[in-house]
Amino acid sequence: MLAFIHHHYPKKLSLDEIAGAASVGKREALRCFQACMQKTPFEYLMEYRIEMSKKLLKDSEETVMEIAMATGFSSAAYYGKVFREACKMTPGAYRKESRRER
Repeated sequence: MLAFIHHHYPKKLSLDEIAGAASVGKREALRCFQACMQKTPFEYLMEYRIEMSKKLLKDSEETVMEIAMATGFSSAAYYGKVFREACKMTPGAYRKESRRER
């Protein structure tokens, strides 16, 4: 399931798709994932998207909007909200700070 999420994170994913990748039902996928990762597949997916976006913020010249779309967020506003909750700063502030550290 992790490999499937890592490969398909930019796309809109459903629990059916994630479970199907492991050839199990939705309930079994959810139970197994939570037992192993201590979070739901969607919590993990959001964390993974944020981590991938942080790499792009550091290493690319793409706009925040382009990064939001490239990492599977439905809008720049939603991406900014999720990023702020996870990182306690805006994507722009993160980019500025990470480049200052170079």
